[in-house]
Amino acid sequence: MASERVPDAAPMTVKFVEREPHHRIEGLNGQAIDEQLASELRNPSDALHILAQSEKGDSVASSTLPEVEHDSLPHGPSNATFLDEYELIQRGLIHRTTISELLHIYSHNYHPYCPIVPAYMLGLSAIDKIRKSDYFLLTVILTIASRDSQSHSMIHRHCWNYAQRLLLEVLLGHPWTLRSRTVESLLLLSEWLPHIELTHAALKEDKSIFIEDRTSWSLVGLAVRQAYLMRLDQGAFPNATMQQETKEQADHKRLIWTFVYIADRQISVRLGQSFWSRGPSLSTRFTSKDFPSLQPISHGSQDDYASVHQATMELIQLMHNVQGILYASPKRTLAIVHDGDYSRYLDDFQRAATNWQATWSGLAVSPRVKRSLSLVYEYLCLYVNAFSFQAVLTRTSTSPPPSGTHIPSVKRSVKPFSKGIMNSADGRYVWDAITAATNTLKLMSEFSPEQELCYLPYRYYLYGVYAAVFLHRADCAGAFQPERRRQETVALVDRFISALDGTTTNKSHVGHRYSKLLRNLWERQSRSDRIRITSKTSTLLPPSATQQQPQSPDFPSTPSLFPTAGCNYSNDSSGAELLDNQVSALNPDLSDFSPLEEYPFGPFINMPDFEMANLGNHLSDMSAPSLNWGTSFIGM
Repeated sequence: MASERVPDAAPMTVKFVEREPHHRIEGLNGQAIDEQLASELRNPSDALHILAQSEKGDSVASSTLPEVEHDSLPHGPSNATFLDEYELIQRGLIHRTTISELLHIYSHNYHPYCPIVPAYMLGLSAIDKIRKSDYFLLTVILTIASRDSQSHSMIHRHCWNYAQRLLLEVLLGHPWTLRSRTVESLLLLSEWLPHIELTHAALKEDKSIFIEDRTSWSLVGLAVRQAYLMRLDQGAFPNATMQQETKEQADHKRLIWTFVYIADRQISVRLGQSFWSRGPSLSTRFTSKDFPSLQPISHGSQDDYASVHQATMELIQLMHNVQGILYASPKRTLAIVHDGDYSRYLDDFQRAATNWQATWSGLAVSPRVKRSLSLVYEYLCLYVNAFSFQAVLTRTSTSPPPSGTHIPSVKRSVKPFSKGIMNSADGRYVWDAITAATNTLKLMSEFSPEQELCYLPYRYYLYGVYAAVFLHRADCAGAFQPERRRQETVALVDRFISALDGTTTNKSHVGHRYSKLLRNLWERQSRSDRIRITSKTSTLLPPSATQQQPQSPDFPSTPSLFPTAGCNYSNDSSGAELLDNQVSALNPDLSDFSPLEEYPFGPFINMPDFEMANLGNHLSDMSAPSLNWGTSFIGM
């Protein structure tokens, strides 16, 4: 009987298998078939999307949009129970009242500088509108809002520990991470890094100055990858709205992608290299009307973040073009420097920047928001014109001495601008660079240290640091004449350093650490000037006169950044030893410049080495063919 049933069973099985697809195909109406045919099938990932959507019976046309995106914006009645399921509340580590307090702190102190958080999470009833899909973003907001508050230091630690656990799941690609809130959270963390991790790192490594850049690089890179994985890049196309995607969802996707674009461009210029050769881009010129969620609800109710966002994108695009043209490749950049034909590029960039300023200088926003936007503009002007300044130094360092002459290595002293800035062919660009650096420090000093400056995103501190280090290099090159002008510059840097010192009492705060390094840099320059003058004086005097000099010689003093912190150079041997240590590392052709590896922020034109032990090359490396000009200056 078994032999009789097997033949009978086989046709029935085949018949059943044949009927099921036939039945399902008949169940598809014309619209569903059209949607099937209209969906993209270009790679295995598209095939998996189609399988997943067909299994759920959903439209395949929405396969490119993660399912969680459809309920990313709250609707309907209040859902207070969602917050009760939040892990930190369940464990008793934070209370609902504290969450409301921290949300208010974030909304007032941090949100204006990066308004990517949806409005419903920052309003008066925000705590009742938070959903499960917002947990990661909520954790990041609480971490940021509590990092500069001593009364919430313990909560900050709990929030940061929880955020690190969630970051690991993001890195491993857990299903819940495929949502726009993940991208928003990563971008916010890259702007405001917690202090706890920096404290532990500083205890282990003396040269931990680059840890913020390394962490920001990782977070922005992860955000870029997440955005591409979710196909948010389609938001760069104005007419790329998916079927069954509401206008609100399309606007939200476009907004997130533009923030990803800005973050990618900023970190690429800051570190002098991109994540890949072609990063995120925009296919069209967006205006403030394309970002309705950032527009003020009523006149005077809030800042016009939409216009600020458009203005920022235009500046970032200019910055990206500067990097792409002046630092296209090491060979190309060196050719531009030695040929001296970069003036046409600088002139065009200056015209574009001037037009931008004329367009947006009258933007009606709060003083701190307008000041932060002006900082980006001044940084762009400095970034562009500093290319000319560095080109002068490069040509000076690589130019051979006149034929038939022998110049002792340590004796030669070259200050390219000792005869005046305008005596140089690059004078107007160097002047504009110094002006931009000066304006940057003035703007930074206008922020209230305890109420505004301490809440700025990390990159704004680097704007000031970049400007202060540039002015130090310009001082070494003899750009500040007469002496009165140099004293004004030193006083300006002093005010900026004092402002950084006053941001917080937290020693691990980036402002405190940068102020200490800048103070040492400028004090070292004053000490070097004194030693140099002492050495020249002792060389000109006869031996007998030298022996009769008192232990504390009366030499002309160079204005010190902090006169009370001056060094005693009564010991001639110690002074000579310090001078030898400084001169030994210098390029013979530029003996007046401090060795670049001693700059606390790395070489001025090289990217900081992430291996910490190597802060950069000597100035003599500027003539090496392997010089990575694409890394350009630290900044941003």
